[in-house]
Amino acid sequence: MQDKCECCCGGTEVRSYDAGGEHPSGRCPSLWDYPKFYELLLQSSESEIRAEVSTIVGLLESHGIRSGRLLEIGCGPAAHSIELAKCGYGVVGLDRSQAMLDRAEERAEAAGVDLGLHRQEAASFEISDDSFDGVIFMSETFPLIRTDEELLSHFRCVRATLRVGGLYIADIDRSREGVGVEPATSEAMSAMSEDGTKVEYWLESFPGDWVVGTGHMAIMCRFEDERGTVETRDEWRPRRDCPTHLRWLVRSLEGWELVGFVSPTEGDAQIEDLDHYFMVVKAIESSRM
Repeated sequence: MQDKCECCCGGTEVRSYDAGGEHPSGRCPSLWDYPKFYELLLQSSESEIRAEVSTIVGLLESHGIRSGRLLEIGCGPAAHSIELAKCGYGVVGLDRSQAMLDRAEERAEAAGVDLGLHRQEAASFEISDDSFDGVIFMSETFPLIRTDEELLSHFRCVRATLRVGGLYIADIDRSREGVGVEPATSEAMSAMSEDGTKVEYWLESFPGDWVVGTGHMAIMCRFEDERGTVETRDEWRPRRDCPTHLRWLVRSLEGWELVGFVSPTEGDAQIEDLDHYFMVVKAIESSRM
């Protein structure tokens, strides 16, 4: 599919891509190529991450998992992985972006923890053993697995890594914007990185795909580096799931049991009042495994 990229290529046609992907032409880079700006613009605050990690640890402990090995899918700069490693877990992180993995390694070394890091896809990864006690998928990235085939492949991959009784915890976008939104562009905003780089960014919303059940949005950034002006464009077409859809999904899959849907940071808060929530499922014995 070819899309016009007016903001960053002066109208030149470039191939569209998804968040975290590598642009084949190299002319329209991704924010995922610049982890420090990702952390500045998209990563949750340190207090939110610590609260989410506290919730994750509480969920694990409530199922008898007080130590062991954890896998984070789409780990990015590994903010959650590092905090979990500090709690005494052995943590492995997966991400499709090498720049993110390099940043994760740098941050882990600075924090004094060891992480196993691998460049793999969320929908089709493979780990050599099934001894993980928990798998997490944070930062509301789970809905970016769009097609049914990719989603089924993802769950097969996750189940293959988990021991029986292990938990899978996925962070789900509340999906306040439906597929019928009107096209809109936000006003440009700006932020300053720690090294003094000014980053301008803005958001675009588009009508989603009602048949597939996905939304459509994009984030654009502009900043200066040693090569001059750099402009990035990342597009999201997230699935618009709700707890009912997810409940039926889990029921249809072998080897899984739904634990429930919980607040990521606010205890017993009702998930309908939040911007995102955790889906928690447990790996169980399966006759087809």
